[in-house]
Formats: sequence, structure tokens, C-alpha cells
Amino acid sequence: MKKEAQINDCDRIIFSSFCKEDKPRFIIGNGGAGITRFVDYMAESFLAQTKAEYCIAWKKSDTEETLQGLANGSIDVGWAYGIERVYKEYKERNFSFAPVYIFRDHFTLIGSLTNPAALPISEELTPHYSNHQVLKLFKKIASGQSGVYFLTRNDKSATNFIERKIFKKILGRLPEVGTDSWYLPLKSKEHYPDTALQEANERGYYTLTDRGIWNWADPDKRKNLRVFCEAGDINPNDILLNPCLAMLKNTTPPIEAIQFVEWLANSGQAFIEEYKLHRVRLYSKAPIAVLNHF
Repeated sequence: MKKEAQINDCDRIIFSSFCKEDKPRFIIGNGGAGITRFVDYMAESFLAQTKAEYCIAWKKSDTEETLQGLANGSIDVGWAYGIERVYKEYKERNFSFAPVYIFRDHFTLIGSLTNPAALPISEELTPHYSNHQVLKLFKKIASGQSGVYFLTRNDKSATNFIERKIFKKILGRLPEVGTDSWYLPLKSKEHYPDTALQEANERGYYTLTDRGIWNWADPDKRKNLRVFCEAGDINPNDILLNPCLAMLKNTTPPIEAIQFVEWLANSGQAFIEEYKLHRVRLYSKAPIAVLNHF
């Protein structure tokens, strides 16, 4: 029977029917995929398939916090986003284990139903555009037009990282809170994607979220918002694709953590696209051409 608990600095403990222990063998650090319980689903699938008699913990952490946790050893397995960023950290911090591409999330540009920037509205629920078209949408938001605002988490998360990268392509520089009147930070001290979605809904701002959070959210927390574009899986260079890579902490990781990451890169791939919320598939498998195997 599934149980839930909290221990130390973790947010959830994930059990399987085989579990005989209350203390987790290792900790997974991640933000959005933990909020949507995709982390739980994958951990439970691993525990069930391997008939493991232990449990696993999840710690809520954005990519910046995940990378820091891996470096200081407070997280055993990190699910961090962004290939370039993750490999840069891997090389600079001299991690012993190479990152493993495990799945793709999909960034989603959302905004108020009133649409003050007059962004094009598609008949599709989740329209996919070319990178050029996506940049045009963001350019309209950054035009400085009265009543048009973009809500940023301003926290060095993967979402914050890609939004700044996109705006830099448009502006020729990074957007700055306090300088750009249209670029506004969260008011809440909570800086995670669920909080950002709720605040964008309340304030009528454009923001960047992801398919997982959008479909996970209670309808009341997004009732004033709509999707303007979302990443697709056809173009591997889609600017809104959000690759997730698994990493192991720099100090000696538990053998169970190593086995879990190995499973994610191999037989675990069969479970990625089976996870759905409200009949919507949230994540896609890592491309075979770039999948790193142990």
C-alpha cells in the first residue's frame, strides 16, 4: 500500500508495495516534474519493476537548486534542465558521472484571455510554431506597449534561463528586472512554476510555463489564461523544448541511485510517454540519437 511522509529536508517519500523501509535510500531533486508527480510515477515504476524493498525521496528544487544540491551532496540524483547548461556545470564542477538525457518537457507561452499584446490566437489548443514565429511573439511582449507585462520567476531556474535567452535574441541584451518596465518579478517568495502560474492568472500577465504544470494546475488557477504556443517534438532544435538530464552527485552516490539513473536511460524510457494527466501526455522520451547510455 502506498504511503506518504516527510523526512528531513525532503518534500515527499515514494514507496512501493515491496517497501520494507521508511528511510529513503536516495533523494531526487527536481521542480516541475515533482509537482506534477511524474517523479513519483517514474520512481514507483522503477521500484516495482526491480522489486526494490526501499523507498525514494523527492526534494522540490529548480535547476539552479538541483545543481547546487548535487555539488554539495544534499541531493543524490538531480533532474536538471537544459543540455548546454547541464554539461557546462558537469565540466566546470568535475562531476564524476556524465549527465544522461532522460526526457523532454515542453515550454508553453501563456497569457491573459484579454491578450493585450494582440498575439495571434490559434484554433489549436496547443499551437506549435517555428522558432522564428516564437521569437515574433516574444518581441510583441517586449515592445513596451502599455498594459503588456511578462512575469518572470527571476530565479535562475530553467524557465528563467530560456526566457532570458529568447529575449536576448530579440533585444540584443538580457532583460532586466527594474530596468525593463514590462519585465516583472514574482511578488511571492515562492518561486516555483505552480506559484508563477497562479500569479500570472491573478495579474493578467504573460509568462512561460510548461505543459506539465499547465495540465496539472487546478482550472481555477488558470481560468484567466490561455496557451499561445507550445514546444513540439518534431524539430529537435525547437527553442521551447526543455530537455531533462539526470545527474548523480559529485561525492560517492548510493548504488541504488546509480541503478535508478541507469534504469531511466534504458528500460525506464518505456514509461515516459505513458504518464498522462487529464488524458494529456506531458513528457516525451529522450531522442534515441542523443540518448546517453551507461
